[in-house]
Formats: sequence, C-alpha cells, structure tokens
Amino acid sequence: LHQNYWETKVSFIISQNNNIPRIKKNIEALCRRFGKPMSKYGMTYYSFPYRPEDLGDVKLEDFKDLGLGYRAEYVYYVYKNFCEKLDSSFLLKIRGVGPKVASCIKLFGCHEMDSYPIDTWIKKMIDEIYDGYFDITPYKGFEGFVQQLQFYYYRSLKVK
Repeated sequence: LHQNYWETKVSFIISQNNNIPRIKKNIEALCRRFGKPMSKYGMTYYSFPYRPEDLGDVKLEDFKDLGLGYRAEYVYYVYKNFCEKLDSSFLLKIRGVGPKVASCIKLFGCHEMDSYPIDTWIKKMIDEIYDGYFDITPYKGFEGFVQQLQFYYYRSLKVK
C-alpha cells in the first residue's frame, strides 16, 4: 500500500479490532458520504476524501451514522486535530492509536520501511512458523517489505 497520510490514519483507526469485511464496509460508507463520485465501466465509485478539509463541517454524529461504532470518536478526533506530524511518539498520543496502528501509519502513510506492524496474522505466523520469535534485525531498513511478504504468504497458506 502507498496511501496518503490522512487516508492511512483514518483507515487504520477504523481497522482496529475489526474484520476485513466490516473495514471495507466502513470505508466504503465514508467514501460514499464524503468522497467524490467517479464512473468507470458503467459503475459509480467514490473516492476517499483526500484531505480532512474535504469533509467540510462534520459533526461526530456524521461519523457515528457510518456505523463506525466507538471508532467514530477516534476518527472525529483525528479530523478535528489533524496535523502532518509523522513521528511515532506523536502518533501514539492520538486517541485510538496504539502501537500496531502507529506502526501501520508509519509504514503505509509515511512510507517508512523500517516499520514492522504486528497484527493478528503476523503474531500467528511468528508463533506458528518461528516458534514465537522472529528476529527482524537482519532486514534493517526493509522491515516493512519483509512484513508484507510474510503477511501475504501466511494468509495465502491459511486461505487454501
């Protein structure tokens, strides 16, 4: 993924403690409500609002109406307090952002390849394949790339 910073923040806040079908549904609802319509192959799609300003004057209730649950408050907070600071210590101070979400924002939104997010799938993979420990140090500077390869490989094993 190579997303813009705002989109990454919102998407990964929505993703916390959530499953992929619901994440997709929530993001599609956000795009439908606040994005710009685009037509392709006879179908209409909606863009992700590129910047917080593209949302206009949004209230907390607008996010709640999207079905985001408790995450609505976190997305609203990011919308109201958005800034371009990219360092981890700042990200961890944002309501709704823990170590995993901060790591994902760094990797996918800031394009920092030294970030190695450990989500449920990576944790299972490390436990199952590496007996609970994976040393990332030999991959210095490419940790995010390694994480993505591992994620897709492990998911493909489990899907079969």
